[in-house]
Amino acid sequence: MKKSTTLLIGILVLCILSSSFALAEEDPRLALSMEMIHGVHELANDEQYFQFTGFMEHNDGMNFIAPLAETDCSDLRQAYSVRFPAVDMMMLLAGTNMSKPGKTKCKLSVYHVDSLWNGFKSPAAISQSTFLSWSRSYAAPVDFQDSTWIMDCGGAVYCVTFLETGEGIITATAAPMFLDDGETIESIKDFIRERLPFAVFEPIKRPKP
Repeated sequence: MKKSTTLLIGILVLCILSSSFALAEEDPRLALSMEMIHGVHELANDEQYFQFTGFMEHNDGMNFIAPLAETDCSDLRQAYSVRFPAVDMMMLLAGTNMSKPGKTKCKLSVYHVDSLWNGFKSPAAISQSTFLSWSRSYAAPVDFQDSTWIMDCGGAVYCVTFLETGEGIITATAAPMFLDDGETIESIKDFIRERLPFAVFEPIKRPKP
């Protein structure tokens, strides 16, 4: 039992260290994140998309999308990669018994912190965030690890998740994390730490000008 515990702790430490080393150089997911965020921003400014779906006509509550649409999503100011090694460890231990759909659902519930944040605000916030969410699949970069990125672009904050959804395939999903007056990306960081204390944050280096 003692040996098993020591081994698990060792694996957990390696997970944390490897996530730090992966960000030592510019991570290829940075470019993918910005691409996904631009997709969300285009949707926020697409009047024909709104008219075709009729979403806002039937969405009661505050309009969180309008302020987001006015920001400059190309202006990357601050970003963090968030990993959940404890959840990864639980997935590893449950690997022999849990179904693949079960694993995927469990990871989604943790890594999609946008749902946690927006859901805490109001039903309108989470429905509007879902309305703008944008997903694409890519070939997995070398040494890929599941992760969530929270990114301040022009004063608006976005969540981009990267999860392995097939052999050598990752699915990236971007969604806004709506802010009230006075809130920043640091407010979101504190919120996540309070509710998911096992989260590990790593700052993402911005690209050189």
